[in-house]
Amino acid sequence: MNKSALAITEEHTDLAESVFGQLGRVGSRAAARAALDGGPSHPEQIWSAAADLGWVGLAVAEEYGGSGFGLPELAVVLEAQGHELCPGPFLPTAAAAVVIDRAGADSVRGQLLPGLTDGSKVGALAVSGTFAVGADGSVTGESPAVLGAPDADVLVLVAGADVVIVDAAADGVTVTPLESMDPTRSLGSVAVRGVAVADDRVLCGAARNACTVFRTLTAAEAVGVSWACLEMAVEYAKVREQFGRTIGTFQAVKHHAANMLVNAEATTAATWDAARAEDLDSAWFAAAVAALLAIRTQIFNAQNNIQLHGGIGFTWEHDAHLYLRRARVLAALMTEAGDPALDIVEAQ
Repeated sequence: MNKSALAITEEHTDLAESVFGQLGRVGSRAAARAALDGGPSHPEQIWSAAADLGWVGLAVAEEYGGSGFGLPELAVVLEAQGHELCPGPFLPTAAAAVVIDRAGADSVRGQLLPGLTDGSKVGALAVSGTFAVGADGSVTGESPAVLGAPDADVLVLVAGADVVIVDAAADGVTVTPLESMDPTRSLGSVAVRGVAVADDRVLCGAARNACTVFRTLTAAEAVGVSWACLEMAVEYAKVREQFGRTIGTFQAVKHHAANMLVNAEATTAATWDAARAEDLDSAWFAAAVAALLAIRTQIFNAQNNIQLHGGIGFTWEHDAHLYLRRARVLAALMTEAGDPALDIVEAQ
């Protein structure tokens, strides 16, 4: 049985199976739970496995260390990672790499992408903030919450209509780690004060496409979260008995599960539509629709998963709250690029 909802071709199904298999072997869910008790949010074993298998560079050109595929393949990987609560900075690094690959000059792509694709460097993408490039070519501004920023070596920052690439270790860059509801991944605020950047590290007019990339990839991860919650709820409803019957036979329970299914299916379809677009310009509207649906669906399914598990769903020992944590934080980050509903209305 295919575990991936986004994998609709034989090649994508094989990719999904390999990702699920590898995440199972490295103990992705166990690592996520360990993070609750002070374990690392950037486990070396999981990060090395992703780098060795080339996941980060799936959508990066081959001449820069990638595999030359596209967002559909990367979306399949991220769906599996959401499903298995994969810790670490894969999502922000992959998103940053795609933006650099699609909008950067050859010089910048050659300098940065090999390190991001082989796992020796970590990236982060900030799609909101007050960043601006001054007349002297220096960058100033801040963003209150950037996924993966405390782990990042390369910061890709939206600055008005443009995108700027900044070295996280540069003088004038301050990354402050933040406490997150989801401890499986680092979160931090980023402040930049008068940091000089080379002309080729200013990606003119790339902000809109950066937002599209971020929305598409976060929606793909949300698809995985949503389906995992539905599967957990249905499996429990099949075995939990009350009043001498399994609770899955009760109409009220069936309705909850059906609503979870409809939401997951709609979000999956919208996300696939965004990922399969021929170019990022044409994916803008589809990505906004995917983000809008994903924001609601992952939280709805995570909450209903807890509801259908009854008392056990509220316990620390059960994994249900781990998925709610991931869904809540991911949904909040998805609105950093602006309300997708407003973008949809404006596009009409």
